Amino acid sequence: TDAKAPAPNLAGKIGFPFSDGVIFFGLHYCEDLYRQAQAMQVPYAVISLSQPVLEGIDAVTVDLQRGLEQAVDYLRQAGHSRIAFVNTRPATKEFAGRRNVIVQKVLQDRGLFHPELQLSACDLYELRELAVRWLARRDFSAIICGNDAQASHLKRELEHSGVSIPEELTIIGIDNNPAFPDFPSIAPDYYEVGTCATRLVLDGIA
Repeated sequence: TDAKAPAPNLAGKIGFPFSDGVIFFGLHYCEDLYRQAQAMQVPYAVISLSQPVLEGIDAVTVDLQRGLEQAVDYLRQAGHSRIAFVNTRPATKEFAGRRNVIVQKVLQDRGLFHPELQLSACDLYELRELAVRWLARRDFSAIICGNDAQASHLKRELEHSGVSIPEELTIIGIDNNPAFPDFPSIAPDYYEVGTCATRLVLDGIA
């Protein structure tokens, strides 16, 4: 179930007769639901998008570090030395801060970290401002976006201004969302994550 749905609608469906176990997608939206499942002794697992896990919560975390390492290595081999990263603000998305930390570490380990290229954009207006900033400065040759929707919007803004992608700027997304097929994207192993979460729940039911 998606933990962003209204809590009262979900609370009544945890446990008999509606469910023998529950998998939640998302960690911080409805902590009360996880606690309810614990109190009712209903087997559950939470799929976490790279956030720190809440204390006492059984969670399977999406690990983006390996994919980010491969992406940065690919960009470095292609000759990119100034690689930007744009994400949503940590204050508005809980997992954004964690992604910032991972990207910073990967870039630092390779001597490619530039603090001024760690950017944020929480809406389409700010992505448009980022496109204008790049057109004025052209101070990086590649950018990794915090998700595929960001990458798609940034790509559209720049192409509207006549920028050739990827010839002038390489854009990489995160999530490998099939709705955005026209640029490379880092693909979390959602199948493995889902398998682990299902195994946790089934082990609890057994």
